[in-house]
Amino acid sequence: LDANIQLYPNPVADRLQVDMSNVDGTKSLTLIDMLGRVVYKIENASIESIDMSDLSKGMYIVHIKSDFGTYNKTVIKQ
Repeated sequence: LDANIQLYPNPVADRLQVDMSNVDGTKSLTLIDMLGRVVYKIENASIESIDMSDLSKGMYIVHIKSDFGTYNKTVIKQ
């Protein structure tokens, strides 16, 4: 699953681009801050980017679920 998901740029200032075009099945994406709070969540939708401009600087975990597994990636908001 890792090879089929691209998140860029990292670090990100405003919009995090999400490329999951090679991932089949139902997908959900959750953005979690370092305190474990969910700051963004979308389910069953085509996700192309996440607006992170209003979020505080720091590290976030992007958690993606599909029918074929889960994917976690740390991104840095600058």
